[in-house]
Amino acid sequence: MAFDISTLQIGNTICGKAEDGGEVTKEIAGRVGGSFVYWLSQNAQKNPTMLKICVGCDPRTSGSILKEGVLEAISLWGAEGTDAGTVATGAMQMAATMPQFEFDGAVMITAGDKPEDMNGFRFFAAEEEPDSEDVAEILRLASKYNFIGGTYDDVKEDLMPMYAAFQRQALAQGLSQTPGYFRDMHFIIDGGNGAGGLFAADVLGKLGADVSGSYNLEIDGSFPAQGTNPEDPAAIDKMKKTIADTRAELGIIFSPDAGRLAAITSDGIITADGSKAVDIVVDAVIRKAKGE
Repeated sequence: MAFDISTLQIGNTICGKAEDGGEVTKEIAGRVGGSFVYWLSQNAQKNPTMLKICVGCDPRTSGSILKEGVLEAISLWGAEGTDAGTVATGAMQMAATMPQFEFDGAVMITAGDKPEDMNGFRFFAAEEEPDSEDVAEILRLASKYNFIGGTYDDVKEDLMPMYAAFQRQALAQGLSQTPGYFRDMHFIIDGGNGAGGLFAADVLGKLGADVSGSYNLEIDGSFPAQGTNPEDPAAIDKMKKTIADTRAELGIIFSPDAGRLAAITSDGIITADGSKAVDIVVDAVIRKAKGE
């Protein structure tokens, strides 16, 4: 290795520059993916050949080649890898932790709200998300072993419809005591040209909410509108103006993997994990119903 791979660790994630000669390459993806298989086999107390692992990515242009590296490494261990395509981080967590999917773990290839020339990895396991010590161990193994060169079966599974259904169910449960809960409610969603676009049409829209005027819903790994950070001042200003023009009750801006959000509410700006989108919408609806 030409550099210290441990420097790519940021908390419980791995992240670095992935373009123009950056550190996060297909080789690194193979090393990281193969090391995760070994870590997961120890954690789950399963032979690697018995493991089922899901691999997905956000829309970044570097995601496809990194995903190949991870899937090749999974195959070299004799484990079963499934390609989830472009997906939300929350959907990958769901796949790893909900028993109906039968995955032992998942690898999400994303740099979250970092610039578009960066990329990295986040891991999920059936029991819990690996913590920073686990990630340090995965990187320790990755610095010693190379797992590039395998071939893999092209097995795909689209997780997003199930994830959208999961979010719709959570919204319905949270608003079960608020009859006609989306009546006269208008939401603006900035999908960040990534997986967050699903929250507009497939979650809120299918429950009857007005999401007209939402934007950046199309997946585009070049992020032409605003980049990748939902807290970017330009993105915030655009959302504030759109809310004012449309008199919407709430605006939500997502990062490309829908792992982070910024919500513009009547009380100000809320920044949170992307999984909190449902809670933020529920709170806005209930407060309006109470006349607050």
